[in-house]
Amino acid sequence: TQRWYMVRALLDAGFSRVGLYDKHVHIDDHPELPKNVIWIGRSK
Repeated sequence: TQRWYMVRALLDAGFSRVGLYDKHVHIDDHPELPKNVIWIGRSK
């Protein structure tokens, strides 16, 4: 799916925090938060 290709590209680009939501994808690279995490949530 398109979502898989997007997540793969983000991980390849060096992002280590990815949140998958029903209406958006959240990415960040905050230095103080846990690395290598992917989570699923619901948009508000």
